Formats: sequence, C-alpha cells, structure tokens
Amino acid sequence: MTPITADTDEADLTLESEPESEPESEPESEPALQLDSSNQAEGSRKSARYMTCTPDEGIDTGMVTARLPDLPIGCDLGGGVLPLDWDAAPFFEPVSGLPVPAGLEPYCLYTFTGGTPAQSDYNALYQALDIIPNMAQTAAVDCVAFSGMAGLDDNSSVDDSLYEAFRANIGAVDSLEEEDLTAVGVYIIDQIDEWEFGTNTPHDHGHNMGYIVSDVLCPDKSSSWLCDNHLHFEAALVREENGALESELGGGYVGSHVDIALAVYRAIMRWRAQASDPTTKEPEHHAVIMGAFGANPALAVNTERGAAAALGEVLELVACSGAIFVASAGNANDPGCELNEGALYPASLADLEAPSAARCIDLGAPEIDGYPVSYADRALVDAVAMVDAWSELPALSRDAALPDLVAYGTQAWVRNPTGNMRPQTGTSVATAVTAATMALAWAIEPAMSASQVHELVYGTGYKTDLLPDFGLSIADSVRRLSVCNVVSKLSSNTVSCAAQAPAADGHREAVHEALDEVLDLGVLVDRGMATPAPLACIDPQPDALSKPTPENPACPYCDVDTGIDNESHALNIDLLESFKSGSNAVTSGYLLALDVTGTPIGRHDLTSSQISALRTAPDEEITVIGFTQAELSTATLVFGLANGRTAMGEVIVR
Repeated sequence: MTPITADTDEADLTLESEPESEPESEPESEPALQLDSSNQAEGSRKSARYMTCTPDEGIDTGMVTARLPDLPIGCDLGGGVLPLDWDAAPFFEPVSGLPVPAGLEPYCLYTFTGGTPAQSDYNALYQALDIIPNMAQTAAVDCVAFSGMAGLDDNSSVDDSLYEAFRANIGAVDSLEEEDLTAVGVYIIDQIDEWEFGTNTPHDHGHNMGYIVSDVLCPDKSSSWLCDNHLHFEAALVREENGALESELGGGYVGSHVDIALAVYRAIMRWRAQASDPTTKEPEHHAVIMGAFGANPALAVNTERGAAAALGEVLELVACSGAIFVASAGNANDPGCELNEGALYPASLADLEAPSAARCIDLGAPEIDGYPVSYADRALVDAVAMVDAWSELPALSRDAALPDLVAYGTQAWVRNPTGNMRPQTGTSVATAVTAATMALAWAIEPAMSASQVHELVYGTGYKTDLLPDFGLSIADSVRRLSVCNVVSKLSSNTVSCAAQAPAADGHREAVHEALDEVLDLGVLVDRGMATPAPLACIDPQPDALSKPTPENPACPYCDVDTGIDNESHALNIDLLESFKSGSNAVTSGYLLALDVTGTPIGRHDLTSSQISALRTAPDEEITVIGFTQAELSTATLVFGLANGRTAMGEVIVR
C-alpha cells in the first residue's frame, strides 16, 4: 500500500508506518516544535512522521489520540488553536458515576468532522499539537487493526458429536450443584453490547464467544445464575472492514485502537463501580475480561503513543483492579508465511509485568476496600493459543506465537438458543474456554489472586511437546488447559467430570461416524480432480491490515477422506448457503495441505467449473473433489469471496 502524499507544495510529506525507522539525525524524543510563521514548513515535515497508521484504502477513522502534558489546559488546547473541522474531547468519560482515573485523564481524542481527512488535515492538527510542549510526540492516528479470531451443513448428528468432542477435549464439568459459588464477572470485548438476539448484527462472533463461555462456566441450573447475571459484553469490533462505523448494523467486523481501548475501559470501570457501591446486591468479587481479537504485528504500531498507549494504560488499570485480561495469540491468515509470525497485539503484552502498587497509585487506581490486589507478580495479560484434539498446532496457528498456556480450539460447537452457530476453529475458542475456566476457578475459590489463578490453570494442565515462544517468564513447556483438573484441584466434592489425559482418538470417533452416516445418506457428486499449484505467500505490504478469519467458515463441516494409499484423497464439500450468492459468494478456492509439523507441503486449486458447481449445488448434494498429496496430516480450505474477503477454515482429515 502506497502512503498518501501531500499536495505539490508539500510533496515531501509522507505518513510513516514505523516511526522507529527515522534517521538518527531526527530522534523521536527531540523537543516539540514551537511553531510560528517562520518555521511552519519545517514543523509540517516533522509532524508527519508521527502518523503511525496510513490513512488509505478505507482504514482511516479520522481520529487522533494524544496525551496532554502537565499543563493547566484542556483538550481544546486553550481555545482558538485547533484547525477547522477538528473537534476535541476527553478520550475517557466517567462510567457508572465513577470519575476517570487520574492517570487516564490526560488522554484526548480529536475527531475530524469534515468527511475523510486528507494528509494536509492531519498535518494541520499535528502543527497545533506541536505548539504544546511534548504533546505531538504522544499523538497517533487511530488504526483499524483488530478482528475476531475464530474460524455437510447443519446436520444435528454432526453438531452433537462435535459438541461431545469439544467438552471431552477441554475436560468440561457437567455439574456444579455441590459447589458454593461466588459471583465473578466475565466481560466479553467483541462485536455486541450484551445479548442482541434478533438484531441485524452482521457477524456472530460475539454471540459465539458468549455461547462458549456459558457452556463452560454454567453447565447446569445450579450455576446458570452466574451467566444470567454476570456475563457481560462491550462492543469493540464495531466497524466494517473498510473502517466505516455502521451504527445501524448493531455490530461490526473489526475495531480500531480507539474502539478497543474504550471498550476495555468501560468494562473494568463497570466492574469497579459495582465493587465500590455498598448497595450492590450481588457484587462480583473478581473480573475476567476477554479479548478474542488481535492486531497484526506487521503493522509495527507504536504502543507508546496514541490510542495504543491509552490501551496499554487501560490494561494496567485492569491489573490494578486485580482483574485478569485473557488475550488471543491469534490465527494465521497465510499459514507458513513470514507475516504470520509472532503473537498478535495485545496478547504480545504478555512479555510485560503487571504494574506495581506505586504505579497503580499514580494511575489513580487504588485498591477498593474488600478487594485486595497483588502487584507486579504476573504478566500484564494472560495470552492463550489453540491446539487440536491431539495437542498439536492446527493449520491456522501463527508461527512463533506460543505462550505457556493453550486450550483446545478446533471445530468447537456448543448448544445455543438461536441455532445459528457453526463449528468454530481459532484462538477465539481457546480464549473463551480459558476466560471461563479462570472465572470458574475464582467462583469456587475467591481468595486466590490473579497470579494464583494463572498458576493453578497452568499447573493443572497437561504437558505438551510444545515449547513457549513468548511470555514474562517462559516455562519449560506449554501446558494444555483442563477445566476438570482445575475444578478437581479446588473442590472438596466429587467432581462430575472425567479428569483424563487427551485421548488417542482425540474424542472424535463419534464425529467420524456421524460424518460417514451423512455421506452414506447424501448425494455425492464427483467433480473431478483439483489442480496442483505452487505454494505461494500472499505477502501483503508491511502496513496493510491483517484480514480476519471469518467466524463462520464457508464450509465448517468439510472433510478429507484419506485414500488407502495415503496419497489419493477425496475432499467432501457442502458449502453454506450464505456463501453461494451475494457479496459472500465464493469466487475461487484452494486446499492447503500441511504435514505433521504444520509445514505447508501442497496447494490444490479448485477449478472454475468446480466453484460453479459448489455455488449451484442443491442442499442434499455433497461435492467430491479429488487430489493427490503424500504425507498429508492437516489441511485448510481457503475461499476467495465476491466482496474481496477470504473465508478460511480447518478441514477434518480422517
């Protein structure tokens, strides 16, 4: 993506995506410019480099975040300074009667009201900010960079078998009837505000996360009150993929740094408000906040300025409140390629330590009476990645992005009131399972600190053959979460679950039987062989935004029936109706084959006639496409859509 350049009289001004790459002759920490008519051009040249996101190709939100210095002025900079069409407001507002913590008060949000801002509009604002000493160095353009991390149609027997496999693979607890549970708040930062059944929310990711948390945390009537009263949502992924804010859609697809920071802030402030109110009838003793989203590290966003810096301080506020933030390590958009390495942001902040008591005082977040906090004894966020039924990395896993904790995250399906859920594969699933498990641990034993909860969940997990890539204190091995092991460790009662190591068959024998039954009863139509194609990386430009893995893959029930020679295979496809026409209609597709190490070993393109057949196939028809591949272990099916997006999902190989 080519950065926008200014008009001809300012042709040397470009918006840089990586401020750290500036020449040494212009260090980022240099004093702010004192602008007047004689040095305005020089100030314009230097202010442009504070643009940390390129406002191009629809990703521009028209917002800039900056932090006021210790001066007796407001966000309007004293009045009469802001250029035309820029509005100023405090970034954070009081929530539920609680004032903004002192450490967050200096953040300001500048919004352009004159349509889509040009580079010259940003330059004008930065010149105004640069008048205030040390303020421009804290500013950054808002980035649209966050998206949801989840990835044979509608057959109840297949769904039921996937449900049983999901619960067995996480070690789900069947009943909590004997437990004396304490209220714990779970706050899901996603696409919706509370449950929004019946709305025209364009994507189901937020609801799906709620379904998974509810299934793990509240498995029976004795625990249902936890989810009825203490499962909350905050909308953060509120934009369409082009960055537009579609307020009438009831939700969105991606979120910007501003959107995410404000949503997490609202969540923790809601919790602090109820904890501070002595009249709260059923106070939540702890809070678990989950973010099943992430920003691609290829954006090289500077986390020390703008809304990214504000989000960092909000996460400190979460830790200062004794709460836990569970973050998704992320999915791969382009498995095996360079730009799919490393944990997504903010999961990457697991390398940082939670704040000290002194830092929390500076932030304006003292302890609330009756809610003790332990300080500087854990990571700032709890990152989690996914594994499959055999504790191996699925094809959609990012490279070099393993924290110390993983959870099952492939083809998860749970019972839900709408019937709209499709099997999910992604770190979103692992994040929801982990958040629910940590909340359950606190509900059983509220005296634990946040660090003790992490130690419990990690310590009772099963050892894997994987090694962690990042984290505050890298452990000797990655462990796989078991809900049953956590509850068994805490409970003095007989726990209704089977605490056993992952099964040799991955608890998926019933899934395979259900698929065989469907295939036996279905109308199988052979559409010939896929076309072998060379492996290739998409390799987007470094400042291009990451593309989300759709929460409903185009073919969540697709499977590969391996041949008796272990090389000749059949791909069975039953495309979801929503991907047969309209903006989501598939226009191309290929199967990416991976070996047992997760390395891509082959690509098999679907022909135009095969794509046409998929789009016109009646409900009862299952399309069979052959391909030849040695050493096949896992596979990913990738479809290009009419709207330019990509639908990617894991495929069962059996």
